[in-house]
Amino acid sequence: MLGLLLVLAGELAWAVRSDGLAYDELTLVASGYWHLTTGDAGFNPEHPPLAKLLGALPLLALRPAVPETQPGENHWSFGHRFFHVANDADRLVPLARIPSVLLTLALAVLLWRWSRAAHGVSAGIGALALAAFQPSLLAHGHVATTDLPATFLMVAASWLFWRWSLAPGLGRGLIVAAIFVLAAAARHTTWVLIPGFALLLALGRANAPRPSLRKTAILALTFLVAFPLVLGAVYAFDLGPARGIPALPAAVEWLLALLPRNYVGGAMGFFSLAALEQPYPVYLLGRISEDGWRAYHVVALAAKSTPGFLLALVAGAAALIRRRPSRGDVETHWLVPAVLVLLSASLSRVQTGERYALGMHPYLILLAARAVPWALSSTGGRVLLAVTALLHIGPSLDAARGGYLPYFNVFAGGTHGGHRILTDSNLDWGQDLPRLADWMRRRGVDRIQLGYFGKDDPRRFGIRHKDLPGSHGCAAGLPRHPFTGVVVVSPNLVLSHRPQGDPYAALRGRPPDERAGVFFVYRFPPP
Repeated sequence: MLGLLLVLAGELAWAVRSDGLAYDELTLVASGYWHLTTGDAGFNPEHPPLAKLLGALPLLALRPAVPETQPGENHWSFGHRFFHVANDADRLVPLARIPSVLLTLALAVLLWRWSRAAHGVSAGIGALALAAFQPSLLAHGHVATTDLPATFLMVAASWLFWRWSLAPGLGRGLIVAAIFVLAAAARHTTWVLIPGFALLLALGRANAPRPSLRKTAILALTFLVAFPLVLGAVYAFDLGPARGIPALPAAVEWLLALLPRNYVGGAMGFFSLAALEQPYPVYLLGRISEDGWRAYHVVALAAKSTPGFLLALVAGAAALIRRRPSRGDVETHWLVPAVLVLLSASLSRVQTGERYALGMHPYLILLAARAVPWALSSTGGRVLLAVTALLHIGPSLDAARGGYLPYFNVFAGGTHGGHRILTDSNLDWGQDLPRLADWMRRRGVDRIQLGYFGKDDPRRFGIRHKDLPGSHGCAAGLPRHPFTGVVVVSPNLVLSHRPQGDPYAALRGRPPDERAGVFFVYRFPPP
């Protein structure tokens, strides 16, 4: 166990060092530090504050300068000035990522413990090994965003709820409620656990009495009490009417007044986007839809999982079929949230990356690890286990050089072919400027034209460049002869997030001459 945790820690440390600033880190960390030092959660209220506060907390050791806000300034502009003008981003970024790294390690330990408790030592080691080399967890487990903290808290709440279901009691119920509210304070999508818990309560346990109506009612009451108290503490009890919400019945308004106003307003803004009230372009398999794709996250799982993980899922499914779990067994506590996370992400219009279904992966790991004791019981099973480990660990280690975020398996064309399937934060999240700088040094390229989709600063990596449309809000218009010399463009700008006027339309029909990390490289005149 310790060896696998050390390997995981090394992988995460490497990723922290080798990846540039991811797109959302700029606003999440900056607004989190503003909230931490001023008590004002008004910047970027769309996202609850807990994960933002965690990312900002280590920065207190540096006491970074906090620029004064300007009239009408949004959180993106403030974040840019916080990272790239008032402070040295080279010092801030690694520190801000420490909490996510620690929570990723904690998540791996939790999966090991839960799997071992349910199915023995070998299953626990299997779960830990799957987690330690899972590219999706590695990709989001080293950046200061909401994805990994929310995932960890979701799984922790599920584990605690399972323990409560085995021995219902007030103490355990209070802990379940508190951890769930912390999950809700990290990301709005964690609300999917509530119908999951309700369904698990309805199913009960085979050959055992359901929790009594009294104990179930007490659990529900603890949730009702914990939510305003814990959430209020996170927001420093900033209560009052939420801004920008429609008129509601008086009873609903009274209840909402018990909650922090920025949480209510942010939740309504987030769910209005997720519920298809606003158009949002989604790229899948070379096509763009403003209605989303129901198969988006299934395709993402198939394309961005290692071959070994896919094989482990098949083995886990076979083990389930071989011995079907009874209602209320631990497997139902893994299946129900996994399915609900997948369904909610698939029905949402916000489909800009597999990270919106990241909470599904730990439950899938637990289901897959269930097959390990079964595999060890026969010679053929042990061979299958060895092949699975090789096909999971090998591709994951190989992905480290190019970064875990743009990983695609061999069936999806690998990292250099993944853009044909998915873009956005599955591939191009602004993280690859360090690899572009390294490519320029190795190729002897002194200066480039750069279309960069991201919030990092190319200058901090020594990249001499001229901005093209889409870079840092650069104007959409192109000069008369726009492309000269070495032109480097983010895949998102060519394929999915097309700037006004679609200035890169001509490049879509032309394969890039080279790749610099995820970037497309074109030479003009063409070779």
